[in-house]
Amino acid sequence: MTVRADAQQRRGTDHPPAVVAQSRSGTFRAFARPVGILGTGVFVPPRRVTNDELVRTLDTTDEWIRRRTGIRERRWLDPALTATDMMVAAGGDALAAAGVAPADLGAVVVATFTGDQPLPSNAVTVASRLGATGACPLDLNQAACAGGVLGIWTAAHLVAAAPTRPVLVIGSEVLSRVTDPEDRSTRVFFGDAAGAVVLGTVPEGAGLEAWHVGAELSHDVGIRAGGASRPVDPGAVDRREHYLHMDGRTVWDMATRNLPASVRAACAAGAVALEDVDRFVFHQANLNIVHAAMDALARPRDLAAVNVDRLGNTGAATVFLALHESVTENAVRPGDRVVISAIGAGFIWGSLVLRHVAARGPASPASVSRSSAPTTKGTTMTMSEHEAAEMFVGLYQLDVDPATIAGTDQLFGPRSAFGRDSMDVLKLIAALRERYTFDIGDLKTESFLTTASIVDFLGSRAQAKAGI
Repeated sequence: MTVRADAQQRRGTDHPPAVVAQSRSGTFRAFARPVGILGTGVFVPPRRVTNDELVRTLDTTDEWIRRRTGIRERRWLDPALTATDMMVAAGGDALAAAGVAPADLGAVVVATFTGDQPLPSNAVTVASRLGATGACPLDLNQAACAGGVLGIWTAAHLVAAAPTRPVLVIGSEVLSRVTDPEDRSTRVFFGDAAGAVVLGTVPEGAGLEAWHVGAELSHDVGIRAGGASRPVDPGAVDRREHYLHMDGRTVWDMATRNLPASVRAACAAGAVALEDVDRFVFHQANLNIVHAAMDALARPRDLAAVNVDRLGNTGAATVFLALHESVTENAVRPGDRVVISAIGAGFIWGSLVLRHVAARGPASPASVSRSSAPTTKGTTMTMSEHEAAEMFVGLYQLDVDPATIAGTDQLFGPRSAFGRDSMDVLKLIAALRERYTFDIGDLKTESFLTTASIVDFLGSRAQAKAGI
């Protein structure tokens, strides 16, 4: 095709069907040392958006949404926060779980198509905020929902090239801001969240074993306006071309055909039988798609991680969230074999086969500030609301009398009187982890929004530890 003809095709309202299918499989056996996941982390916004809330403005019903998608609710990010805010929180959590300092990272790989802005780089922003000043920043901004798999695949090769430098991979999306508020075919599916993993060298017999990636050009899912071929101008806005559009039938056909095939190809490359896979972590596009993929593989549905019912489709973040939950809920244990598989707009898809290893934490990133108060590791896990307030004020060096902080005062977020952000949640968690001896790997960050909730959490963990 000539350049002129190609340009005319791109400017057309409707793109003709394009089929340029390609795929490739392989193994990670060529690596001098095995590469695996050292730690995971997530950030999930506290705001829940139920189906009942959406049906007030959309021509749909809760029953239709549940039957077609399996989704009951999703999370939407506060308007004052952005994708990189979530990336920093999830990335910091993953670093803490892995016991890796930001300064030791070889790269920060970020996957998102809903980043803060086209320029500057989201990866540079995240690396700077985390203190990863020596890390190479890499942005994967058009892999869409396949970004998590491609990010891990890329990071594994980076670690193989420099085994002493771990790599942080983050998937984050603010899909509530690119879905049309008037379009039920997209609005009900998507949510906001971020997830992260740290990759590094692991013992023999663990880590990534095999992979498969594939692609087939299609314009049936995408955002038409916002690029050089079609800028966001008043006409594009009037036509609502700055929002995500999606042909649901095409998504179903592509996902149910290519996800099982990709899993089979990756397992075949690594000489792994499907029966030897302990956990399947699929992209959470739709509960029915996850079930269809498991049925096609003839494996029990309960071996698949599922959070789409609670979080919706969170794009590049989904596989990180599902993996993190699987690990923290002990659905994946050291030595288990896991398959991670995703498909995204483009279409791009891929699968990874790995043997899981235990996280190396608890430890905190070097950039996380510490409380100057003496630690009391090994002591009883009790704290009064006043002591929690004192810890909060001391940690952030606030010019506030701790006595004026009520137990129900919100400590974090844009509505907080103290103006603390999501990264500060991680700092507080790190300080509590340093002072007390307990595991908070499964903690939901919104549990630390008030001094009272800190006290309640410590009390509940103390009771659990005592067997009460």
